[in-house]
Amino acid sequence: MAAIAATTLGASAATSFVNLNGLADDRINTVGVSGQTFLYAGTDTSLKSIAIQGPRDTPNSNVFFLEVWTNLGGTNGFSLGGLVATSVDSYALDTVDASQTWNFSDETLTDGQSYFVRFTDGLGTDVATRVGYENGAYADGEGINNGALFGGGWDAAMTVNTDAPVPEPSSTALLGLGGLALILRRRK
Repeated sequence: MAAIAATTLGASAATSFVNLNGLADDRINTVGVSGQTFLYAGTDTSLKSIAIQGPRDTPNSNVFFLEVWTNLGGTNGFSLGGLVATSVDSYALDTVDASQTWNFSDETLTDGQSYFVRFTDGLGTDVATRVGYENGAYADGEGINNGALFGGGWDAAMTVNTDAPVPEPSSTALLGLGGLALILRRRK
């Protein structure tokens, strides 16, 4: 039974998806519906956090949440689908060359689904900001500014962190009770 509990409750390693290392090449002043699309591919489907690199020059003090939406436009297009998650915290990218990490509540991402990370006030209203951008960072994603493809192969400098889903406590309790029942049955 201890082995069952250890495998069920044991911590798993987080997976960084769309991981950018180093400083952003440039920056963009966002307006309107703005953010980054990416294609999720993986088995660690629990959304933990998204880190975004700030601009290389003058930062912006506008505080914003991140929203994750399905992107119906595929890997190299943009068409806003349904809301999947809103970050639990809000920040500004107000320091030059520094990144900030927004946390999420373990919402589920789907393998093979295209998503859109959007900068909002947490209630669906877009927030203008300055975000670090990389040239040609993602093969399966596009930078979006004012509801349109940003163009030129520029992508938001961000890292999406996921983890294996953690079973809810009631599932863990049921597994423990089942293991205990098996042990008691074998003793009879």
